[in-house]
Amino acid sequence: PPKRGLTRIARPLRKLLLPQIRDHFPLISNAPKVTELVQSLNPDLVIYWGNFQTIPACAGLKHLPFVAILGEPPHFPEWFRIRPPFRAWSYRLTYPFWRQSLILRINRRLSLRLLRKFHSVWCTVTYLTNWYRDNGIANCQHVRNVVPDWGGADWQSRRAAAPKGDKLKIVLMGNVGGTSTVAGIYFLVDDILPHLERLLDGQFEIHICGSGKL
Repeated sequence: PPKRGLTRIARPLRKLLLPQIRDHFPLISNAPKVTELVQSLNPDLVIYWGNFQTIPACAGLKHLPFVAILGEPPHFPEWFRIRPPFRAWSYRLTYPFWRQSLILRINRRLSLRLLRKFHSVWCTVTYLTNWYRDNGIANCQHVRNVVPDWGGADWQSRRAAAPKGDKLKIVLMGNVGGTSTVAGIYFLVDDILPHLERLLDGQFEIHICGSGKL
């Protein structure tokens, strides 16, 4: 029917021209339930630590002392993945690139609008903390990630006593499907490996360690 066809065209256009938070963060529909639950507990402080996509579910908690502990905003990985080395420069000349860029810009704007509602924002990455501040989240502060120190207090003496190998050993760590790890692998192969081959004449080995599919 004509009405259905018109809706099929109008809805995507409306999402691009008049975007709403629920278009990009559908979990905001859970905000009333989350608000009701948290208010029933009558907390002195609410600390959120998790996936950015679920932040909108906490949108109703803006009147409570609320701290959001975050890493990268949701548009960051895709923003890098539509550019080299993930995509060729020629991809910028295509319609999908410009459409995706527009959607990511909308996502960025809505993410910042959400965060401005909260009492405080903590970020576990230094350069991202600065990015949040530069983009209007003045109450953002840097906190260190909680990472166990499995090396122990005597790691230096144990490393000094360990037998030396014949080859230089390099370890690249991280989820091998992660945006930063994939970019690091490109950098390793294109920019570092040729120098290692020339300087060390093959007397080195590289280990790529992490979950995911390489």
